[in-house]
This record gives sequence, C-alpha cells and structure tokens, in this order.
Amino acid sequence: MLAQTHELLNLTLESGNHHSNHNFLDFFIRCISMLPTSWYLKRIRADRGFFDQDTLEYCEENGYEYVVKAKMQKGIQKIIDYVNENPKQYPWTPIRVNN
Repeated sequence: MLAQTHELLNLTLESGNHHSNHNFLDFFIRCISMLPTSWYLKRIRADRGFFDQDTLEYCEENGYEYVVKAKMQKGIQKIIDYVNENPKQYPWTPIRVNN
C-alpha cells in the first residue's frame, strides 16, 4: 500500500496456515521491483507480524528508513534496557502514548 495515494501495489491471498511474515521479504522485493524506475523507496512501515531480522537487515543494507512494530517480549525488553543504559552509543527518544 502506498501511503500517500492509498494505491495497492501488490497482493497475495494466503490460506491462513502460516504467519503473515511467510515469504514476506521475497514478496517485498518483488513489490519494490514493480515501482516505476523514476520512483525511489524511502520509508517502510509495518506491523508486528512483519518484525523479522532478515527484513530489518534488508532495510538497513538498502538505506531504507523503517518503523516495524514489535511484540514486547523479554528479548525486546533486554534490547531496550541496553539502549537506555548506553545513551551516548544509542541516541533514543522515548515516545509517550496516552492510553
């Protein structure tokens, strides 16, 4: 889905027997290849179903800005704690959300 125009670029319908991240990176790369050559991809936003190390590394390697929601699990909390304990190494701006 292209954010500004709400255009649907590509779509697959799956049986529901696997996770939403199933073959996502391959699908994502195919979507990028469908963009007109005069366009460039700048930013990606995805929900927690697409939180995956390979996807994050792909974004990093290709210089894409990205926001991917992550389920708050113990491993994620450890990373956040480490980042908070090392503010000079990892600039971090907390976002306050009112519930």
